[in-house]
Amino acid sequence: MRFRRPIPAVTLCISLCAVHFGVAYPKQDHTAEREQEILRIQQLIQEHDLAEASRKILEATKRYPSDAGVDNLRGIVEAQQGNYAAAEKSSARL
Repeated sequence: MRFRRPIPAVTLCISLCAVHFGVAYPKQDHTAEREQEILRIQQLIQEHDLAEASRKILEATKRYPSDAGVDNLRGIVEAQQGNYAAAEKSSARL
């Protein structure tokens, strides 16, 4: 069975998660930079550029290793690529 969500639903999910985790993320000098990275990754996902989104997520993971928002985005990309086990692992860290 193929798991597929419409783009508007995925966009809404990404936006809500970014807002939720953006508020919960400790306020540091990197907050604005992090938010821009999250928005860029979301845009790449919406444009179906999953390879570039994955690359940006890897970079963001190095910068923000315990960021649940980045983990959530990784899960979304994995699910869209059909890697459901990896998507579940990313979601389990939330």
